[in-house]
Amino acid sequence: MDISELKCALHQLGVTPKYKGYHYFIEAYKIAIDDPWSLTLITKLIYPVVAKRYKTTTTSVERELRRTRDLMWLADPALLSHICQLNLSRSPSVSFLLSAIVGVSLTKENKDGVKERE
Repeated sequence: MDISELKCALHQLGVTPKYKGYHYFIEAYKIAIDDPWSLTLITKLIYPVVAKRYKTTTTSVERELRRTRDLMWLADPALLSHICQLNLSRSPSVSFLLSAIVGVSLTKENKDGVKERE
């Protein structure tokens, strides 16, 4: 999944650019794609970078990403499960959600042998 596909998926799930979490999620995705190990300590390695780039606090980033996750889950749990290529029976944590989407993207890159980053 490249950035344009991620943006399309977010739109389909009701998360538009009017939400801060939309921008934070895309930024977190970019960081995690470049350094998948950052997903092991998302609150220590990803949130501070996103907060710095958007001149806000890590608490704000965390809150907006939870809100974004909630919007996605409420909009269409089946589509979110499809995007993550998992059977989600309940709303995932932000960390799990981001990890799943990055995992799908990295698997696709390895399968195709081509990186699909913007």
